[in-house]
Order: sequence, then C-alpha cells, then structure tokens
Amino acid sequence: RVGEGEGTLRVSPVQSRFLSQLKRKGDLSGFRPGTPVIDLTGYSGIAAYVMSARTFASPFLYSGFHWSNGWARAVVRNIPCEKAAGAWIVWTGSKLEPGIATSVLGEAGLDFPDGYRLAFSVSGARGEYATDPAGIAFFEPKDYRRNLESCVETGKAANLPQGTWQEKLPSADS
Repeated sequence: RVGEGEGTLRVSPVQSRFLSQLKRKGDLSGFRPGTPVIDLTGYSGIAAYVMSARTFASPFLYSGFHWSNGWARAVVRNIPCEKAAGAWIVWTGSKLEPGIATSVLGEAGLDFPDGYRLAFSVSGARGEYATDPAGIAFFEPKDYRRNLESCVETGKAANLPQGTWQEKLPSADS
C-alpha cells in the first residue's frame, strides 16, 4: 500500500523491492508526506506518488523531447519561491537517462547541488526503475532562507511576472 491515501499499486516483485527501499530510506531521512519535490529524473512520477510528495505541474518534468528543458524551466520559474526554496530535488545523476538539466534550478535561484545535501539514494538494477542502474537520489535543501532570498532576487533580476516570486520576503517571524 502506497501514497497518501494508501492506495494499492501493482508492480513487479523487483519494482516492489525498489519502491519499498525508497519509502524506507525516505522515512529514515526525515522525508514527510506533503514535502514538495522537483523531480528532474525525467521519466517517472512513481517516486513522488510512493513518497506522498507534492509536485508542481506534473509528478515529474518530462525529458527526452526537444521541448523538455524549456518546459521544465517554465515550470520551475513559476513555482512560488516559498515553495521552491523548501522543495527537495529528485535526480538520477545518470549518463544514460540524464533527465532535466540541473541548470533550470539555477535559473530559478536554486543552487543545486551546492545548496543541497544528499538525503538518501536508492540504486536500481536494470529494469527496476529506469534503463540505467544509477537509481535515484533525493536532495534536501541545506538552507531554506538562503534559497528563498536567492529565488526572489533571481525573479526580480529576470523581470519575471509578479506571482512567480514573492515581492516581499516574509519576516523572520512568519
């Protein structure tokens, strides 16, 4: 049983082991249901579903198409900074399935990978999650406030439309 509503997801025994390991490692690393994620793997939203994560626009950002990075850039730039700053990054790090370019995060003021710490990873054997044994990794933001400030400043510098970044940073009390 998986997901927020604890629905049933039928998968192969190999995938079941992978997803069970993903959930267990996430729980041990402090990942909580409802945590926002930006999934740069480019190929499957099942990780977000299994972890009961919150995603933006779609469970993952599609890769492999000529429009993929441009679409991902638009999605990430339109995430409100207060949500983007606290979002965990899901990444494959694979050379065979590179997913979305991590530069889309930098263009939104998110300093990946330096501003994040590896919270946990799950290795996959060929056919378990993707076509590459790299598996996936979840990165947690090191400093929410720094990410927030950077996101806001990046939005202002790029003259992004109001609503894609906060005009005023919240006080330390909020």
